[in-house]
Amino acid sequence: MGKYLQFVKRSVFLWSFLLFIIIFISLKQLGSWYVSNIIEHHNKNILTELTAHGNTLDEALDKRFALLYGLKTYIEVQLNATQGNLDLNNSEIFNFAKSMHEYSSAIRNITIAPNAIQSFVYPAEDNKEVLGHNLLSDTRISVVENIKKAIETKEPILDGPYELRQGGLGVVLRLALFKDENFWGIIAIAIDLPNIFLETGMLSSKSGFDIAVRSMDNKIIAGSIKEKPAVQVKHRVIIFDKYVDLIAYPAKNFYYDYFPWIINSIVLIIAIMLSSIVYIVANRQVYLKSAIEKASFELQKESQDLKTIIQEAPNPIMIHNEDGEVMMINKVWERLTGYNYEEINTIEKWVEKAYGKKSLVAKKYIDKLYTMDEPSDHGEYNLRTSNGNIITWQFSSAPLNIIGGKRTVISSAMDITELKRKDELMIVQSRHAAMGEMIGMIAHQWRQPLSVIAMNANNMLIDIALDDFNESKAEEYSKNVIKHTKYLSDTIDDFRNFFKPDKSISKVKVKNILEKTYVIIKDSLANNNIELITSYNSDSEVEVYQRELMQVFVNILNNAKDALEVKHIRSPIIEVKIYEDKEYVNTEICDNGIGIDKAILSKIFNPYFSTKDEKNGTGLGLYMSKMIIENHLHGTIEVINKDIGTCFRIRLKKSKS
Repeated sequence: MGKYLQFVKRSVFLWSFLLFIIIFISLKQLGSWYVSNIIEHHNKNILTELTAHGNTLDEALDKRFALLYGLKTYIEVQLNATQGNLDLNNSEIFNFAKSMHEYSSAIRNITIAPNAIQSFVYPAEDNKEVLGHNLLSDTRISVVENIKKAIETKEPILDGPYELRQGGLGVVLRLALFKDENFWGIIAIAIDLPNIFLETGMLSSKSGFDIAVRSMDNKIIAGSIKEKPAVQVKHRVIIFDKYVDLIAYPAKNFYYDYFPWIINSIVLIIAIMLSSIVYIVANRQVYLKSAIEKASFELQKESQDLKTIIQEAPNPIMIHNEDGEVMMINKVWERLTGYNYEEINTIEKWVEKAYGKKSLVAKKYIDKLYTMDEPSDHGEYNLRTSNGNIITWQFSSAPLNIIGGKRTVISSAMDITELKRKDELMIVQSRHAAMGEMIGMIAHQWRQPLSVIAMNANNMLIDIALDDFNESKAEEYSKNVIKHTKYLSDTIDDFRNFFKPDKSISKVKVKNILEKTYVIIKDSLANNNIELITSYNSDSEVEVYQRELMQVFVNILNNAKDALEVKHIRSPIIEVKIYEDKEYVNTEICDNGIGIDKAILSKIFNPYFSTKDEKNGTGLGLYMSKMIIENHLHGTIEVINKDIGTCFRIRLKKSKS
């Protein structure tokens, strides 16, 4: 009998071993197929990522190149105002160049070269060597050829990339200016390419690839590349009449070096486990006792593992019960708040330290958690850490039922302090993105008063020349000049106030915000013959960041204006209505255009989605409007197509009395 049992055990072992081999081979084939598919998918991801980097580089350069057109408009206005006698030492020119330089990083310098002789440069520091340099006499043949090309074509000409005269790798965009169809000079912007690459993050890859940038003459101008990489992906970025190639090749990463080994290990483990299960089941009576002991051991280990998982979890976690006892907090909770477990081992201690004056309100809210039946989210809360800093957490909780005879809850949080800061930065970026459009508005609003000032000055000169100059006429001319000069000053104040950051929430009527908005855009609407109709049926106040709400109205009104202009609507109208219900103040902004295509209606609030071309739109305006209304002002925004045109509806809660 003993020999028979031994024989049976040997047979079971041999059959289990044979089963192990069959399972291992089958899973090995399946694992190899899976690995090859994962790697193929990974290679597709790098192609997508490389294309995205190219688009990011293109957008970053276009953003800087757009400033050159702003400079062109400004210089042309100054030339007209000064009869062509432009004083480059004028502080206004210096301040304008300074504002352009500060508006966007990576701009090495801004130069103005009457008759192709560089006579103005900003910033002057580290750039003085370019002053007095005649571009048509430059020792670099390509520079002279490009200057001549700019004059002949009257189009922007890109030069580079090459080593700038001031040092550093860069590109230069030049544009010829003409006065009365005669060549006047060259304006240029030099862009520091290394800073562009650093800003866009295009030399780093999330997919484990190294990235390099190669110029038209096959020189590597950024990053590095292997001599003969096994895999190479290329994406070409066209910049005017030049281009650069983005080249990616695999670096040492998880998918190529570790993933196959992990899959093979998993295959081996699964094969061993399955064959072992068969072996254990076949010998269950023999191994019953050891299996029970093993199960008991595993249970204890899992309990310990659960505690370890909670302690090592990446998000803050607290377990607490209805008696106000804090049963556990993990390491992240202690690290982010600066409080150790002994300092906050009760809910009362925790809310007192974290919430300060609001501790009683927080304690009442936490007490309600012990009666909930399902997980719930609690929103965002500001907490005070042990060193006095304020951080923002987003909380959620779930019931753990009865533990030790007490209702117990597990609460977890996500530290969104940095995300909130980035949201604020994106609002600033969106506001800056609107500056190019605002410069155009300023140009429109200044054109008429500048012409009036010039006309009055010219009339005074004519009267003097004709010996018809008298005190009465001089007073009339002077009053006209003062009146229109004040208008120019008021225009600057209006636009400067629009770009000031909001520091606090204030109570205000929506119609007052709209009236301030009209001051900025009224001339733009008038220039496009757009009739603005308003209807105000609400005097209730709302609590908002005024300039953020104003930014939303500017975005929506400008979009309506552009839509009416592009579609050539006869008798274009924008209608603004304000009305209220029990809880909300509602604002509707409607146009009589042709509406928005249903295929893209659901996408217009997506970031970087725009129906305009790249020169006229960044795709951030409506996305930032939605984020401001919903995340900052806790309202809602929606867009609908009506029988005629499009309507945006904004709902903001009334301020509590």
